[in-house]
Amino acid sequence: MEAYGPASSPLRQTNLNQRIPSQPLKKASGIGLGIPTIAMGLSLVIFLLGGLLYKKLRLGGSPLTRLAQVVVAAVKKRKMSLLDDSSKLYVNKELDATISVHGRLLHTDQFRWLYKAAVVTRKEEQVQKPNLWRLVTVHVVEELKSIIRMLPNIICCLLLRCVAAHFQTSVLNFFYFFVIVRVIK
Repeated sequence: MEAYGPASSPLRQTNLNQRIPSQPLKKASGIGLGIPTIAMGLSLVIFLLGGLLYKKLRLGGSPLTRLAQVVVAAVKKRKMSLLDDSSKLYVNKELDATISVHGRLLHTDQFRWLYKAAVVTRKEEQVQKPNLWRLVTVHVVEELKSIIRMLPNIICCLLLRCVAAHFQTSVLNFFYFFVIVRVIK
């Protein structure tokens, strides 16, 4: 009857002091590390050359400030009636030049009450440069409306990430518990 254990295992019978030929190993590791290095270098060059194609804009202030200005202006004008004609809303290409490269966002019918922020009153008609906390351009209003339309997607992604993080920690906790129970036995 043969005894099975560390002394009689097949690994025990081989000579562990034999050297693996180092030349093929060096060549394989050189290829294995060289290909990703070359690919990374090539992607860096493409990235830097692609930067020349970008449109460069001067900073136009914080986008969060613009969004807050729309909300504040709409709340201040909440008692005003909404215009039927959207062509009478405030448009200023100089103000929008810092936030828009090629054009304007299209008008939508959702959240029409935000258009009250772009309605020009008699007092604002007389002023050359408007107070942006009382009157904003239609383009900025459309920016806020598009962000509001994206909120359900953002919330779903956050919830999904929270669930994934909880699952990962619970799996890790189970794994550590399993290891501790195995060690105690």
